[in-house]
Amino acid sequence: GGMKTATLALLLAMTWGVMRRRGLSETFSEIAPAIFRAAAALAVLYLGLVGIVTLLLCVAMPDKNFIDLLFESCSACGNVGLSTGVTSELGVFGKDVVIGGMFMGRLIPISMLIILERNLRGKNLSHGEIVLVG
Repeated sequence: GGMKTATLALLLAMTWGVMRRRGLSETFSEIAPAIFRAAAALAVLYLGLVGIVTLLLCVAMPDKNFIDLLFESCSACGNVGLSTGVTSELGVFGKDVVIGGMFMGRLIPISMLIILERNLRGKNLSHGEIVLVG
């Protein structure tokens, strides 16, 4: 679940190339532009999910520290399993939010891989490039 390190590295390298005013074809000629679009879409979806889960946890537990709730959200959406101890104090709504974040954090990367695979079917790509997105 969550956004993989390779996806983050690809996005950082792409950002660095844009800052240096290099085109994608100059910076990464061997990687299809669809992979960049999928990585950017995955990052936006994942960060949006973390934001929504954090917001809902803030509503569920307004007395808790924001950083602790953000940590819980990132942990849930990434299916990491770490906690600051807030999870045990959550009510039914808060637990449902965490469960939903865990489910969606697992579902989004898999869905993106399926969509990418359908879009790239029949194109000439090497085996390892698909792994960058999921």
